Amino acid sequence: MQPLLIFAQIIIMTDSRDIVAQLMEEVEREKRRRVEEVERLEEEVGVEKRRRAELEEELARLGGPVTETTPAAVPIGGYASQRLVDCKAAFCDRYVSREGSLSPETFMSIMTIAADQGASTSVGALTQSSGWGKSRFFFEVSQKFRCLYISMGDSASTYPKQTDNYVPLGRILGADGSDPDLVVSHLMNCLAQYLNRASEDAYIRALTNTEWFAYQLEEWNPGYDVKIVEKVLPPLSRADARTNLAAAISTFKGCYQVGCALILCDEAAALLKPFGTTGPPQFRLFRRAFTLMGITACFASTQSKVQNFAPALHRDESYKEYTLTRLEQPWMPSPFLAINPVDLRVDAVPYPLSLGDLHSARNLAQFGRPLWWSFARHMTSNDTDSTSVLLAIARDKLNFAHGEWAGVAAVMIVAAVKPTPSVELAENLVHSHMATLVHVSKNRELLYTEYASEPYLAEASCMYLQRSFGPALKQLIRALPDYVLYLLGSVV
Repeated sequence: MQPLLIFAQIIIMTDSRDIVAQLMEEVEREKRRRVEEVERLEEEVGVEKRRRAELEEELARLGGPVTETTPAAVPIGGYASQRLVDCKAAFCDRYVSREGSLSPETFMSIMTIAADQGASTSVGALTQSSGWGKSRFFFEVSQKFRCLYISMGDSASTYPKQTDNYVPLGRILGADGSDPDLVVSHLMNCLAQYLNRASEDAYIRALTNTEWFAYQLEEWNPGYDVKIVEKVLPPLSRADARTNLAAAISTFKGCYQVGCALILCDEAAALLKPFGTTGPPQFRLFRRAFTLMGITACFASTQSKVQNFAPALHRDESYKEYTLTRLEQPWMPSPFLAINPVDLRVDAVPYPLSLGDLHSARNLAQFGRPLWWSFARHMTSNDTDSTSVLLAIARDKLNFAHGEWAGVAAVMIVAAVKPTPSVELAENLVHSHMATLVHVSKNRELLYTEYASEPYLAEASCMYLQRSFGPALKQLIRALPDYVLYLLGSVV
């Protein structure tokens, strides 16, 4: 019995030594694997650092930060006034309309209905984030129908620039030493003069719609015959102003065979300044000029909140006037949202592509809003890195350096997080962080937003989260109680 025990002990000791040896080998293999993993990660970090350094050098060479204005504003810095994109060419690009896009004919029919509402002022709002072609859509409408186009922006870096026909209107709105009702009377009279000159001038009548739009954009300076002394307008009765405007509307409609006199107001954020120091926004005074039947306006602006030009109905003065007239079915036009197709020209790509072509700016620019495709086509220099420029534009337009919702926007883009329909959060995401407005409730009190799959927005968001993940996470956590976020789980 004793020899058997000794033999068993020897076997156990031998097995133990083998197990220990195996464990030691596994430990050594794990050490080598971890060392190799660390070396690989260090190499990847080095590559990423070099890539970022090259990108920053390229962006610095291209001229510094991108301006925030739209529709075609891109870096104009360092090198005096060098533009990275031919703004005018980008603006004039023609897009292929698809199902779900807003057509000029549909738009005009709705605005004609608005113009025929006699109970109050019914005006339109073209409301969407940057890059969807609001200004270009006004151009398309003007090609189909005879309209008045007014660009109100005052930045030298935008296209379209401020048109000369806004200057007299701006002077009237700036006459804050006058009674607001007198200001409205002069606005009516000024618009009447514009319509009369457009109808009576033989040169203008001979222009095609496209030529007329270009003439307004670059040359037309109708002026307004009024003398403003110390911000005080001369007397003008409302009755006379209404009579003049009504006659001008009738002449314009008959001359050009249109359903209404439509005024297209681009970069309309200029109207959000208060009248005087404590008065209402100038927009409210300007809108009162359209109380006559047969005339209306549509306002477009990116750098403003959705409800600036399409307020909730309980705050809309025009809707209140409707209710005072006791109409059974008061009608107000909803904001215009779906103005251009998404993923422009993707159907025309001969897939499959090589890996290099797949990641090229030419291919990536076809996804998302038309901005990327248009900008990629119209770089001003052949040696310009399109990817770097478009990424710089995306980073600037996402505006991550400002606003309490920047981190939430970055997470939404990368992780496909959607907020509960709201106003405060949705408006900030649309006008400051490139969110797409997809629906506005009937009473305009709920706004639905989303971020579609756009490569340049996703890349810019990833770069931001790599640098500022902590602050972004804190912003997201703070948003949870008030804006219950729906995590969809998909990744862009």
